[in-house]
Amino acid sequence: MGRSRANATDGIGAPTPVKETLLDELQHRTWAHTNERYENMLTAWDRRGKGCVYLVDVSEPSEKNIHFVFSDTRALGAVCFRSFLKDCGAIERPVAELNRALEQEKAEVVSLVRKEHEELERTFDPSVVRLRKRRKILVRKDAFGDIE
Repeated sequence: MGRSRANATDGIGAPTPVKETLLDELQHRTWAHTNERYENMLTAWDRRGKGCVYLVDVSEPSEKNIHFVFSDTRALGAVCFRSFLKDCGAIERPVAELNRALEQEKAEVVSLVRKEHEELERTFDPSVVRLRKRRKILVRKDAFGDIE
C-alpha cells in the first residue's frame, strides 16, 4: 500500500505533528471512499432509469438560480436545448426525493469517517508514512533570461 517506515515529515523535511498525519490518512481514506461511491452512485442511478430531473432552487435575494439535476442519461437525452425548460418541466420530480438520497449519503459518509477515525486512533503508527510522489519543476538555465 505504498507506505514506508520513517519519521513523519512535511514536504520540506520539518516534523509533522502526529494528529496532522493521522488526519491526512483519514482524509486519504475518505476521498478514496467518496470517489468509489461517486462512480457506484452514477451507475446505480443510471440503472434505475427514472428518467427525471430535479429542479433545485438555490436562489439568493439578488438573483434567481436553479440547479438542474438529471437522474440518468435517459433523462438528459429527453431534453432538447430549444425547449429546455418545457422538457424539464415534463419530467420534473419533487426535489424531496433527491434530498432524501443526499441525506442518506451524508449519513453514510459521517458514519464512515467516524468508523475510520476510531480505527486510526486504535491502530495509527506515526512512524509509518504514506509514500508520496515528489514533484519536480525543471527549468532551463536561460528560461528567465528575457524577464527584466
